[in-house]
Amino acid sequence: MRIVTDLNFGWLYKNDFKPEYIKKGFNAKGFTPVSIPHTNIEIPYNYFDEEIYAFESCYLRKIKIPADYKGKDIFLCFEGAAHYARVYLNGKLLKEHKGGYSGFEVKLNDAVIYGGENLIAVHLDSREREEIPPFGNVVDYLTYGGIYREVCLRVVDKIHIKDLFVKTINVLDDIKTIETDIMLSGFESGLDIEITLNDAEGNTVSSLTQNGISSAEVKVKHSVSGLELWDIDSPVLYSLSVELKKKGKVIDKVSQVTGFREAVFKTDGFYLNGKRKDSENPGIKPSPELCLYRLRNAG
Repeated sequence: MRIVTDLNFGWLYKNDFKPEYIKKGFNAKGFTPVSIPHTNIEIPYNYFDEEIYAFESCYLRKIKIPADYKGKDIFLCFEGAAHYARVYLNGKLLKEHKGGYSGFEVKLNDAVIYGGENLIAVHLDSREREEIPPFGNVVDYLTYGGIYREVCLRVVDKIHIKDLFVKTINVLDDIKTIETDIMLSGFESGLDIEITLNDAEGNTVSSLTQNGISSAEVKVKHSVSGLELWDIDSPVLYSLSVELKKKGKVIDKVSQVTGFREAVFKTDGFYLNGKRKDSENPGIKPSPELCLYRLRNAG
């Protein structure tokens, strides 16, 4: 069964990088204790050079990996690190990631010390690089730097739910369709899938079981009635859970929040669930440029 542990506290930070920082046993004197999310430097409100945050830095964190995690897959998951990250475990480079606006995960198995202490080191380069979006042309906003989104450790069985995508179809009909795409990390015989849709109070709205799946990629469609639409004034949401079972035992579970609504732009305006929404609607704010245009052309 999957275990997810937040790793947002207990980090050490330094606003430069040297190769010796990544070595296990390194004395981190001179590093500053920080929590994640974190910016590599706090900038003033105004009158500063935009290059102030464009430099290399280093983050360190010690973590104990229990011996009973052996035989499982262990992932270090970053939701965002700006902008070029090199991730080490116990001095071994495990992954490079380019792009500060996309999450990524690092499989730790090849460098883990089970039952002992491990050192995570992140070498982060926040300088502009042409091969990394959004750089390469004109950027009209500040990009900043640092591990600015959350970090966690995810431990799963070798065969687990790798990805989940939920699509809602025919949402304006009384009977709506849910299409669930499930990707597993691998496949073996004897695997079953159970899909459950719950409302905000945790009540089960629908449940479907697919026994004896035949591959690592599974697409399931099922119809559900009695569902409420998501709307600006009534933002109803549901939780869809997928359980992966082996011989009747749950070996992994993933949940995703979803809702049912149709949003369409037409030549005469924006339509939500088949009804036109005026720009003056509290849920849809007109742009400052539009307000200025209306003021200039009023009366």
